[in-house]
Amino acid sequence: MSAYDDWRRGRRFDSPPPPARDVIPYIQESVFLHHPDLVVELPEPDRRDLYGLPGNEATSGLTPITELFNGTPHPGSEVRENAVVGMMKLIGLRSHQREAGSFVLDPQPVDDGPGWQDWLGTHKLLKTRRRIRFRTVPEGSPDEARRRVRRIAEHEMRVMQHLSHDAVLRPEDLVDSDLGPGLVYPYDPAWQRLDLWLAGRPTLGFDDQLALVRQVAEALAYAHGKNVVHRGLNPRAVLVNTDRDGRLQVKVGDWQGVGRTDEATHTEATRGVTQLADVLAGEIPLADRWARTFCYQTVISPALGSDGASAWVAADRVVRSL
Repeated sequence: MSAYDDWRRGRRFDSPPPPARDVIPYIQESVFLHHPDLVVELPEPDRRDLYGLPGNEATSGLTPITELFNGTPHPGSEVRENAVVGMMKLIGLRSHQREAGSFVLDPQPVDDGPGWQDWLGTHKLLKTRRRIRFRTVPEGSPDEARRRVRRIAEHEMRVMQHLSHDAVLRPEDLVDSDLGPGLVYPYDPAWQRLDLWLAGRPTLGFDDQLALVRQVAEALAYAHGKNVVHRGLNPRAVLVNTDRDGRLQVKVGDWQGVGRTDEATHTEATRGVTQLADVLAGEIPLADRWARTFCYQTVISPALGSDGASAWVAADRVVRSL
């Protein structure tokens, strides 16, 4: 009642304020147990206020959560949402905000894939925005799986600190959260993933093709010169932006589980990198070999349609120009 009194004193009413019983709703706590394989063997009286997944009653032994949501409210009752929110704040209840290190995360991830999630976060003090890539494991995974993704993230952080190139996107920090270890990257909404950037451009001139391929190939050649190889290169790993003068800028990111060719046989996190390094260090230079494939699959083929022969001719022109 004291929270109601505080709420009432801080407001003006055109008519007498409603009594507390008309403002404060009846609140009943409930627990939602949502694992699909959950089996509850508690006696029936002890299952009160426990709810499970809809359609899973036979397995879980619990009432489906939908029955709680679809329940009929008390006749004649009115929920005054602003009053409830105000009183919850007065008694100290706040919505949960997921945090990671010095960052408060947005409510939902912006992208995800097998074993990772991308979230945007705001620094608590500086209010700067960053993109954080978390390495995730399925629920119920053994502790060894969590330690393994932690080692991979730490390895990537250490290796990438040795690189300094305009076209190489490297992490700024490593943070922990309930999602798993996260690598913190600069964030600028003006930069787009290459696949999305290309989707908005039905045609791409040869000069732009050359600029894209040259910058990506130079970034990879630089990394390879430092004995570092990219283990997951694809159009989603390349960010594109246009500067004020209309020139294309490229950054290669998502060096997931990056490997060092001189350490590949010494760490579990870079298993298999030796074979990749042997290919990249073969008779054909790294930039030429990769740029040919990249041009054909991503940059040139979409612009020329299904004319594979013409695409290869154009790709050769780009490669010879590097």
